[in-house]
Amino acid sequence: MLPYAYVLASAIPLIGSVLVPLIAFVSEKARDVFAVVCGFVAAAFALSMVPDVIAGKTGVYWHLWIPYVNIRVGFYVDPLSVFMACIATGIGALVLLYSLGYMEGDPGLTRYYSLMLLFIGGMVGLVTAASLVQLYLFWEVVGICSFALIGFWYEKPEAARAGVKAFLTTRFGDCLLLAGILMLYSNTGTFEIPTLLKMGHNLPVGVLTTVAVLFMWGAIGKSAQVPLHVWLPDAMEGPTTVSALIHAATMVKAGIYLVARMFPMFSLSPTARTFLAGIAAITAFMSAFCALASDDIKRVLAYSTISQLAYMLGALSIATPAGFFASNFHLMSHAVFKALLFLGAGSVIHALGTRNIDEMGGLWDKMKITGITFLIGTCAISGIPPFNGFWSKDLIVHATKEAGNYALMTIWLLTALLTTIYSFRLFFRVFTVKPTKKAEHAHEAPPVMTVPLCILAAACFVTGFLEHPFLEFFEKGGYELTVHGGVDLTALTLSLAVLALGLYISYMVFYRREPGPDYLVNRYSIIRAMQKAAFVGFGFDYLYGAIVEGFKKTCNSLFTYFELGGVEGFNRLLSRAVIGFARRVRVLQTGVLNYNIVGIILGFLVFVFLIIYYLV
Repeated sequence: MLPYAYVLASAIPLIGSVLVPLIAFVSEKARDVFAVVCGFVAAAFALSMVPDVIAGKTGVYWHLWIPYVNIRVGFYVDPLSVFMACIATGIGALVLLYSLGYMEGDPGLTRYYSLMLLFIGGMVGLVTAASLVQLYLFWEVVGICSFALIGFWYEKPEAARAGVKAFLTTRFGDCLLLAGILMLYSNTGTFEIPTLLKMGHNLPVGVLTTVAVLFMWGAIGKSAQVPLHVWLPDAMEGPTTVSALIHAATMVKAGIYLVARMFPMFSLSPTARTFLAGIAAITAFMSAFCALASDDIKRVLAYSTISQLAYMLGALSIATPAGFFASNFHLMSHAVFKALLFLGAGSVIHALGTRNIDEMGGLWDKMKITGITFLIGTCAISGIPPFNGFWSKDLIVHATKEAGNYALMTIWLLTALLTTIYSFRLFFRVFTVKPTKKAEHAHEAPPVMTVPLCILAAACFVTGFLEHPFLEFFEKGGYELTVHGGVDLTALTLSLAVLALGLYISYMVFYRREPGPDYLVNRYSIIRAMQKAAFVGFGFDYLYGAIVEGFKKTCNSLFTYFELGGVEGFNRLLSRAVIGFARRVRVLQTGVLNYNIVGIILGFLVFVFLIIYYLV
């Protein structure tokens, strides 16, 4: 491990985010190159920790922060934190390299590179934090960066609204997470994660369950799970490179990391596990339907991310070593193929200037590199061997079956069917159907954009064969996973059967169009009903809109009641009382001199009488 690699992996991008605006004053080209170099240097420091973990040199490195009150910061160096740091910095570096071409000429590049480096550094700081206070601070840094980058093109009303929506939606989960952290501290007296993970058995069942559910709400918000998923599809208003970073390496993976990090504690609560499994099952299936109904290339990928994240949380919910391992292995697979798909989509958008797949088509011959790499990403997310998605999804199905949760396994298989269908639907409509007028003049992206695509495409193949090295990496780093080897023929057969069915349906409906999708929608009422429901995201936005409108109307009614009935009523009552009193006092002011003299004399006599009375 390079000296202080656990600090520098996050410090370099964080410091770089501050230096980017200063370098921009000297040279814009130097600014861009500096940002990319920061990303790759951070990745090098993160990767340098891998040999130490394999050698068993793991632990927490504490440093005194504020001596007077004995506040210290800690850096977790173990397989989970190092693995997540490598994902964040590795994918982040490739996204920054890709940005040199994709974002070229944008007037806000200084702000862009500064925020992107802060985003990467914040994520690395989050996953290496050894204290819940540290973790929460970086948790909020990541949230603020996502808000700023989603609304990067804030001059567009849609982008500004999307940024605010993401910020407010995730705040709900963040507040519950903070409540869980404080509740945990009040029962244990510590924020230090290594200590907390050993105290799970000592906590009352009610406290443990409540804390676990509160933490899970934080993960649900960050990882865009039902019912806090609505921000992620709208987050596509930001640059595609931002979407790639959010979906593959940062923001949404933070929630998965939180549950995985606290896994030894939360696995002790059956209620919390059941809650998480239910959320994951609903999210996986529902978001896959939404992806199938969307005509926006980025929204299709956004809904697919929501669905794939549900796989990871569902695998964690079964609370077995196999589930924990499968979840993290799929996280790695997803990071690679989702970054590839988003960057491939970015190349298409860069060439055509549209996100609507109805305005695409016929790009296979015009964008050969993008087309081939996008096809590899499509095969990976669909679970086609030998690409990484096949191995990681099979691990999840196998682990779920091994745990005896056949209901959840059925959801995974049905979701896998939908995943294959919507993924190849997207590929066929973008690359193989008859080209539109916009697509006729498309051109391949420059090398600075295609090189990251090729690297990620190769990784989709290579990482699929890292199952055993990945397992050894965790075991040598101190994790007792005891994952049973071998092939589960039942799970494998079911997975391959679902894959074959999905390929057949997508090929016949979206490539051969025998029958075409329009015919199926018009012919079958249930398909038409599901399409309508999925097209509007199953009504969650309408529901939340109605709740917000109802809240606004209630506030207006209360304001009217208290303002007009209370404050204004009091003002009117006070004015009437003053006027009434004035009228009575005015009677004494008759303007007749004799009455005034009599009043003065009577007042004088009363005054004299009082003096004599008190003196005597």
